[in-house]
Amino acid sequence: MDITEGLLAGTVLAVAVAAFARTRGWGIALPVLAVGVLTGLLPFGPAAPSNAGEIFLIILAPLIFGEALSSSYLDLRRVGRLVLTLAIGLVVFVALAVGAVATWIVPQIPWAVALALGAILAPTDAVAVAAVAKRARLPRRIVTVLEGESLVNDGSGLTLLRVALVSAAAGSVTAAEVAGVLALSVLGGVGLGAIVGLILVWVIRRSRDPLVANAVILLAPFPAYFLAEAIEGSGILAVVVAALITAHAMSADSGFRGRPQSIAAWGQITFLLQAFAFFLIGIELPSSLSNLREEQWPLLPWLVLAVLVTLIVTRFAFAGVMWAITRRMPDRTLGGRAWIIVGWAGARGPVSGLAAFSLPFLLDSGSALPDRNLLLATSLCV
Repeated sequence: MDITEGLLAGTVLAVAVAAFARTRGWGIALPVLAVGVLTGLLPFGPAAPSNAGEIFLIILAPLIFGEALSSSYLDLRRVGRLVLTLAIGLVVFVALAVGAVATWIVPQIPWAVALALGAILAPTDAVAVAAVAKRARLPRRIVTVLEGESLVNDGSGLTLLRVALVSAAAGSVTAAEVAGVLALSVLGGVGLGAIVGLILVWVIRRSRDPLVANAVILLAPFPAYFLAEAIEGSGILAVVVAALITAHAMSADSGFRGRPQSIAAWGQITFLLQAFAFFLIGIELPSSLSNLREEQWPLLPWLVLAVLVTLIVTRFAFAGVMWAITRRMPDRTLGGRAWIIVGWAGARGPVSGLAAFSLPFLLDSGSALPDRNLLLATSLCV
């Protein structure tokens, strides 16, 4: 079975499993992931593609765009400070903690590489978190906070990953270099996303044909992502900003008759891409494990367990500190029980898979990235 046939067969299988899971009232992530792992172990059928990183890039932009398009800009603005605290402060805290634990378990791993592992796993996944939150029928304010955090923290996590890889290549980076990378990533992503969003607003207001307008909106995530990355901005932030501006314009323009069709289409696209993404992660897991060196096998289970515990503990600790700080404020956003829910809402998904697959084999300096296969296997197992 060639790569094209394998991907088509894998897509059909993933969608079938996801559809069955939905009919049973289950989340689709774990069943599809499990079937992907079993498929990857079989000597026949779809095989793990060699260009998984490129495939993830293709599906990531519309996945994030579709989820952001269903969010409310006005709702997110009301909880903006809390979302930014979680999306930036928690990501940095988790990444540093995971990096410290990784260097403790594997002393020979460079600190910058360990930080890269933390940056990969620090962001929560927008699609997975939203799906679970809505199925659990959580209060709207909690869902808004979790959705906003998971949409924005993808950009901060991938930006931190970029800083870690620059540090790994150079040996060290200065605070000014870190600030420069961060500023360019944020400003470039937000600026490019705003431009694409305003173009889409113009299309929505000027187009007399909803079919044409929705076709343009369907294609929009790709230029937003790749143009932002071309100027070293955050492609994820660009996609999120463009989608939020577009969603607000579609809601505010009563004359735009294509909104119901657009929402329905994006719901179906998100379902298909999410199923395929989790299947691809599953099918890649056996392949990534087979690439480990013999001396790395004893380290993997301890590293996975330690990182998993660290992710849970650090999120709960951060949520506890936030609750202690905000509980005496007159306009507190969340109560104690809500913060417990926030502590548990740490689902990871396709974004972490993309970040792991995007790890380069060679650094800009020309040297091999230390322990790349161990980082990839650990990320997928977590």
